[in-house]
Amino acid sequence: MSVVKAEEYAQLITIFSTRHEAGIQALRAWLYNRRDRINSEWPGVEGEQLVRLQGAAQEIARLIKIIDVGPVVKPNEETRHGN
Repeated sequence: MSVVKAEEYAQLITIFSTRHEAGIQALRAWLYNRRDRINSEWPGVEGEQLVRLQGAAQEIARLIKIIDVGPVVKPNEETRHGN
């Protein structure tokens, strides 16, 4: 695993392990509100703005998944054993 992936994994583990703290819960609530707002906006949008909203919705879904499910980036054996 590259250094960048190892650092990303460590950050994602930190986010997931602190998911019950007030700040993370406030961020989670904001993400859900933003997702709901995008879902109400996109039916009336066309073209480039629709593509932009779809990208934003995908990123929001990814962030919610990090908080609720945990990291999707998996460490290799070296990272898990601290080598």
